[in-house]
Amino acid sequence: MITCHVRDEIDPAQIEAFERFAMRWMELVDRHGGTHHGYVLPAEGALLPATESQVSRS
Repeated sequence: MITCHVRDEIDPAQIEAFERFAMRWMELVDRHGGTHHGYVLPAEGALLPATESQVSRS
C-alpha cells in the first residue's frame, strides 16, 4: 500500500478551477483502484494551502 500526501498552493482567484480539478482527480484515483480521502482547505490566506491524502493499492 502506498500513501501520498500532497500540498497544493491555490490562488484565491482560482478556487473554482481547483474545485473542478479536485473532483476530477478524485474520480481518477477511485477509477484506478485507489482511495482518495479528500482535501482540507483553510478558511483564509493569500495563497491557500490545500492538502490531500490518497491511498493506492498494489
